[in-house]
Amino acid sequence: MLATILEKLTGKDDLERVAYKEDIGLLADYLKTRPLLFPKKPRRFLDAATLTQEQLLEMIKQDSKELGSDQIELWILDVDGKKRLPAFSSRKNMEAFSSRMSQDLNKVFSLGCFEMLLADVVKQADVDFVDLNLFSKKSWELGVKKQTWRLTMRSSEQTDTGKVGMMFPIMQQLVVLTMAAINLDGGQIFQITGYASLAYWVVFGMMMARRRGRLTRTDKILIRWGFLMLFPVSAAVTGLIWHWRGY
Repeated sequence: MLATILEKLTGKDDLERVAYKEDIGLLADYLKTRPLLFPKKPRRFLDAATLTQEQLLEMIKQDSKELGSDQIELWILDVDGKKRLPAFSSRKNMEAFSSRMSQDLNKVFSLGCFEMLLADVVKQADVDFVDLNLFSKKSWELGVKKQTWRLTMRSSEQTDTGKVGMMFPIMQQLVVLTMAAINLDGGQIFQITGYASLAYWVVFGMMMARRRGRLTRTDKILIRWGFLMLFPVSAAVTGLIWHWRGY
């Protein structure tokens, strides 16, 4: 009863409240007795566009029955050559993971799970990291050191870059580009500004592709202020271009 009240008041379950303290020793001790939810690897990934609603529902129903069996195959993700095992403190967090994976893969699938202590799972699974609450508002990367059976931890917060962090840099660039365009200098400032803006969006695209939406605090700072940081670099590069062209 008390745990439910605390979860409603804080928006965090019992494990999240411990993990938010960023104390790896405290978290490791808590995980010795607190089981986690581990997703089973889906039987198949369905393309909803090629199936009727009846076919899709029937296949999902069939997959759900198979996933409900005692047979367990962990869903281990291969990211940049590292084996990562998702784990969740609640079904709500696991549903957020399922929804995100469905969007990224553009596929529909049934997702089963089982509950077990982390130590019992990593003893049997060949993984480099455990991603606790992957794709939730905040997630934790637990590095598994098998030689000593100890954990290292790194946390990251999810940022909805389309709604939360992008309005400021977009407006920033629009204002600067507009002011540069009306400057009566033959378009020199506008060219410098344009190069800086182009470089910003190229770097932003590379960052999002590599991070896959899991932004660090440094990433957020670069998204917010990166355009202004690139401005002097753009001015120097543009000056070199003009020099080479004999302007």
